[in-house]
Amino acid sequence: MTLAALEQLVEGLARDPDQGPTPEDRDAAIELARLRYSSDRPRRLAEDLVSVDGRQVPWPASFETGFSRLIDLEVPPGEAPPRMIERGGWGVFPGVAGERVVLLSTVQPGAMVRVHFTASHRADPTAFTLPVKDLEAVAAWAAAHLLDRLAAAFTGDRESTIRSDSVDHQAKGRDYAARAAALRRHYLDLLGLDPKRNQAAGVVVDFDLDAADGGRFLTHAGRRTEP
Repeated sequence: MTLAALEQLVEGLARDPDQGPTPEDRDAAIELARLRYSSDRPRRLAEDLVSVDGRQVPWPASFETGFSRLIDLEVPPGEAPPRMIERGGWGVFPGVAGERVVLLSTVQPGAMVRVHFTASHRADPTAFTLPVKDLEAVAAWAAAHLLDRLAAAFTGDRESTIRSDSVDHQAKGRDYAARAAALRRHYLDLLGLDPKRNQAAGVVVDFDLDAADGGRFLTHAGRRTEP
């Protein structure tokens, strides 16, 4: 399925006989749903990078700052079963030329290291990475945003208090709000997610070079000491 199919799904779920979503509103809602789904079900990418000095690995070109997180390092890449460097054996060092993955245990200079990391999904005319099995969930989340907009528009309309023969806009607003809430629950149910869960979109583990021998690391939540 393609972006056009997702657009049709969203329009069908958020259809209103009087004022359907504009293409701009629909596209904005799909973008919000793409970001939410990417946080819940990120892509897993890998890049093969050369460690020139055997101690540092270049930063992956496809890494998305603020979203992506490093998962594993594999040395050498492509073996079966794969040989992963233990989590305590590498970290991230912000240098003058940009961030580098730093290895505690050096590898052979010039060795290839496969860096595994997460990335957001694409949903545009040039690339579409959302899995078919989850399109219903993504469409539900996008449609919920559109219905929230309709709910706000109708709830704020006071014309019904003046014209007795007009549509009860307040009731219609409540109906749209209820439909939006139901679609968000549907999204969570389809993906098997806990509605109370709070997951960060991306986490980067940072390594303190000054404490290399002691094994002290810095994470997004603060420092912790490894034995």
